Amino acid sequence: MDNFPIGLASVFFSDEKIQTATKKYAGFAFGVHFSEPNDLNVFKALIQKLNQLFHVDVVFLSCDEQILERRFSVTRRPHPLLQESSSLKESIKLEKKRLTPLKNLARDIIDTSHLSPLMLSQLIAARFRSFNLETPMLLLLSSFGFKHQVFIPGDCVFDVRFLKNPYFEKKLSHLTGLDHHVQEFVRSDSRYQNYLNQIIGYLDITIPYYQDEKRSYLRVAIGCTGGVHRSVTLVEDLSHHYRHSQKQKNILLQSHHESLTTLNT
Repeated sequence: MDNFPIGLASVFFSDEKIQTATKKYAGFAFGVHFSEPNDLNVFKALIQKLNQLFHVDVVFLSCDEQILERRFSVTRRPHPLLQESSSLKESIKLEKKRLTPLKNLARDIIDTSHLSPLMLSQLIAARFRSFNLETPMLLLLSSFGFKHQVFIPGDCVFDVRFLKNPYFEKKLSHLTGLDHHVQEFVRSDSRYQNYLNQIIGYLDITIPYYQDEKRSYLRVAIGCTGGVHRSVTLVEDLSHHYRHSQKQKNILLQSHHESLTTLNT
């Protein structure tokens, strides 16, 4: 659980359902950051309390200041202490000073300066052997309409607006890509099957690469003009393919139709 509020942790572990769950799961991991001056004191008290019930490890991630500056420049995220300092460099120095007491509490201190995200995950997984390296990756297939979306919701985005459009057929325009009449119409386009096969071929190559990087999910977005007919049909066919595919292993499948959800709402 990332960015978990320190003040809620005590409430979290006092819940009877959570105490029961600790017997089922190997452990819990919390990513925390201190934003308030009193957070460190609350954290110290929490660690003392939890040590009476559980085995607790504090892992502190550090990094060279110049590399941190470069990382913030690349991600374009504002530093959380930027409002309290004059520059990014000063923000990093202030954060380092504030977190020194936390560093002193840590059992493990990991310098991430020259670690890729994959290397860091492997390092932590090796440290905590109970971590499951074979967690299935979520393959999220979603349809959307370009005329509705400002932000395209996908890691891989495919545009099917070139296919003939059921919207202009009077008997089909009021239906959606979930209806077999619309699906038959879209599939009757001579370009459809070849394009579907090309997407499947691309994903069959790409999915193992994402799995090698220990990515937890891959979002594949299919778009047409309104997100109601063509893109929905293609997502349904992709979903059917991967539900029955013997080639791709260790994936969880989920499909979502953005525009149809909006219509239903």
